[in-house]
Amino acid sequence: MPGPLRTGAWTAPDGITWRRRGTEPMSRTRLRRLARAGARVAHVYLSEPHEHEGGERIVLLDAVDGHLADGGAHDRFAVGELRSPDGRALVMVEESC
Repeated sequence: MPGPLRTGAWTAPDGITWRRRGTEPMSRTRLRRLARAGARVAHVYLSEPHEHEGGERIVLLDAVDGHLADGGAHDRFAVGELRSPDGRALVMVEESC
């Protein structure tokens, strides 16, 4: 099943439909800016997307930041930005084995 970054959209359990913004790879700068601004964070790994909050959010964002710092050498994460109809941001992380 293709993930939200490939399909371009994801409807969260709360009914909000998030649409992909752009197709370029996420930069570390953009990731950090979105994280500081309080963007929601969702993660796909062997299942449907689910959101991370609190400590789990920090751990996931740190792992993604480390991956991006490494130049994405192992293609472990695909990361993109999605937006809600009212302009809120969500960082979507698709993780592969």
